[in-house]
Amino acid sequence: MIMNTIHEINIKLEKLNLLDELNNRMSHMEQKLEKFDYEIKDMRNDLKQQSERLKNEEFHNSIIEDRMSKTENAKERLAWENNELREDILEMRCHSTKYNLLFSGIPEPRSWRDENTEEVVKEFIQKELDVDSTTISAFDRKSGGLTIVYKENLKSYLKFHKTKSDFVQWVSISNELLLDDKELLLGCVYIPPENSKYASKEVFTKIEDELLHLQDNRCNIALLGDFNAKARTLVDFVVPDDSLFEVLDNFDDNELLVYLYDYQKLLLHNISLSRFSEDTSSVNNYRYKLLDFCKRLNIYIGNSRLNGNDKSIGKKTCKDVSLVDYFLISSNVFPYVKSFDVLDYNPLYSDVHCGLSVYLHSNVKKNTTKQNVGHCSKSNYIKWNAAKQDEFVEAIFSSQLSFGELDTIFNEECEGNQVKNVIDKAVNKIGEIFRNTAKSIFGSKKSTRKKVKPDNKPWYTKSCQEKRKQFNINRKKYNLRKSSVNKQILTRSGREYKKEMKKSYSEHLKKFETQLRNASKTDTKKFWGILKSFSKFQTSEENNITLDRLYEYFKDLNNNDEEASVDDFSEICSQNDVDLLNSEITEDEIVKAIKKSD
Repeated sequence: MIMNTIHEINIKLEKLNLLDELNNRMSHMEQKLEKFDYEIKDMRNDLKQQSERLKNEEFHNSIIEDRMSKTENAKERLAWENNELREDILEMRCHSTKYNLLFSGIPEPRSWRDENTEEVVKEFIQKELDVDSTTISAFDRKSGGLTIVYKENLKSYLKFHKTKSDFVQWVSISNELLLDDKELLLGCVYIPPENSKYASKEVFTKIEDELLHLQDNRCNIALLGDFNAKARTLVDFVVPDDSLFEVLDNFDDNELLVYLYDYQKLLLHNISLSRFSEDTSSVNNYRYKLLDFCKRLNIYIGNSRLNGNDKSIGKKTCKDVSLVDYFLISSNVFPYVKSFDVLDYNPLYSDVHCGLSVYLHSNVKKNTTKQNVGHCSKSNYIKWNAAKQDEFVEAIFSSQLSFGELDTIFNEECEGNQVKNVIDKAVNKIGEIFRNTAKSIFGSKKSTRKKVKPDNKPWYTKSCQEKRKQFNINRKKYNLRKSSVNKQILTRSGREYKKEMKKSYSEHLKKFETQLRNASKTDTKKFWGILKSFSKFQTSEENNITLDRLYEYFKDLNNNDEEASVDDFSEICSQNDVDLLNSEITEDEIVKAIKKSD
């Protein structure tokens, strides 16, 4: 018993020793955990310090970006001021002091008061200087920068209006072309910047006067172009005060009510009254004139309101800084605009502006013809051979396996819409039988598509093609990543491409001039051949002159109603000339003339 008790005591003592060991281990673990806790706290502090440093760096970066943008704006402003100074200096150099002299005290005759100076100048140029009237009419054309290009098949639908304003070119689009009962009066506008020497304070008034003169109740209005006005998101319409009508008794002027509440048509067409704009540049005076222009005529800015990539955005259109190019339309035109897009920057079209693209719903249908020849491709063109028709028929009847597949298709049970699928399968199978049989009997012929050579102008050299290729590569890079660096590269490559085209064109003209001068002296036939190749009317049917017409022309030319007197004839021809004409032609003269012609 005692031994057992002692043994149990020993076991319990061993267990107590184990508890001490566990206690020691736990204390070690607690110490390690405390160390981990301290290390984690240190790591957190380090992360906080790093985050604060990153915030400071971001703040410094934003300050640097702001400074860089301000520097670029200042640089552009200095460049603009430098150009203005150069123009002023050039203008001062070109002007002579005699144009600054003022004369007074000279009496004006009464006949001068009603005189049209422009007509007098034109008459002087035509009569005294012997300048053709067609050349004089070119003096009335619009200033450079306004060009309308259209397809020949649309010529009958367009009507161009001749006006005096240099800031807009008007064209009427027939209602037969549009999905509307009214024609569209379109104005292509360019207004010079307000600080330039070509600016005019009355430019919007002149455009408005011409618009009111051309407009009637049968046309809608649209204007497109560079207005150089920074309108941002200011309101371009007027909401009338209803309380004013309460003061007026029996107010029933329907035309005035339609005019005042015209803006509500935008709501009927689900068009937003508010506009959007990314333009954050400084304002100018033109924006108020543009907005007043819209309010008076009930026309609205289409930017950011129409469907397209500019919807609810109001993209910048000039130097990636400001929005100055607009599409203005009357309220009735909104439903007929399919899309309005601001195109990517392209230095070939403009050094600073982005293009505007407008699609209108029209009655014009594209002539597209689609041919469905089953699975037969262009490379398997099979031509029918009448000599092998019997062999073709025998091959058709011998293909029992194919006809067995047809029987299987027709024997399929089908209900409802499955009947159409069965018929389609059968038709495709019959076509496959005929194609395979024709291929085995008549054979196949692979048609190689000829490479179409581009119809380039004779002055468009290989160097122009290389510059164009490089320009397209840079344009794709800019479209993928629109950074300032890529934009500079694109602008530079566009300028180089245009410069190379101008150089090639001028060299071609010089070469042509030299060739023409040399041919005029040495080879008359080649000379007239060169002139004929450059004639615009060489293929025109109207200029094919018949022999009868040529005969009648010279017959009328040689008819002289006045009888020539003998005295006049004696003055023209001497006696020696008469004797020479009446003398006989010798054989030597004939032989000599034949040798010269050879």
